[in-house]
Amino acid sequence: MPDVDLLVVGAGPAGAVAAAQAKRAAPELDVVLLERDRAVGAPVRCAEGVGDAGLREFANPDGAPWVARKISRVIFIAPDDSGVRVAERDVGWILDRTRFDAHLAAEAVAAGAELLVGTEASGMTRTPDGRWHVAVRGLRGASTYRAKVVIGADGVEAMVGRWAGLDTRVPARDMESCAQYVVRGSISTPTRSTCNSVTPSRRVGMPGSFPRAWGSPTWDWGWWR
Repeated sequence: MPDVDLLVVGAGPAGAVAAAQAKRAAPELDVVLLERDRAVGAPVRCAEGVGDAGLREFANPDGAPWVARKISRVIFIAPDDSGVRVAERDVGWILDRTRFDAHLAAEAVAAGAELLVGTEASGMTRTPDGRWHVAVRGLRGASTYRAKVVIGADGVEAMVGRWAGLDTRVPARDMESCAQYVVRGSISTPTRSTCNSVTPSRRVGMPGSFPRAWGSPTWDWGWWR
């Protein structure tokens, strides 16, 4: 049974940053970062637009290869076609999430964390001595980690929190179904992100464009009642 100080479940941006910060703050810690997919950053699970100030807390976007486009305007368009300009100038960035997530995971590894891909947590219990036993399965087979601290960065599924006894359930009424496409050869203003609020057939939705380059924006379509 591997014995570690910190086990991070989920190697998305939150998990990778947590693992890297832990190693930088206390290099003597044994830190393991688990990712259930076979590659960090794929498939992309959300849009790629982020604010400038928040991003700079953890990474420098200037000249970074994981930046697709700088955004200088954000506009919300209402169902009556009226528009609201939310911000101007240094608003944010459109990321290449596959490269960005991989970059953050590589930073964690460079700091000394161990990254295991194709490995997912399948259960967790707490022992009388206060440690956590986390069952994992993956490319190396099944095993159990004993950890002093476990960080659940497993996204909307949030199984780690449930195993720890936290109520992480999200009511169905608070969930929306969304589809995301990368559209080739379409027309898009390369420095403007646009979000539209529409109400067809008494359903409410918000399609948005996140331009990565000329002719290749990412389109998100979300609908809810």
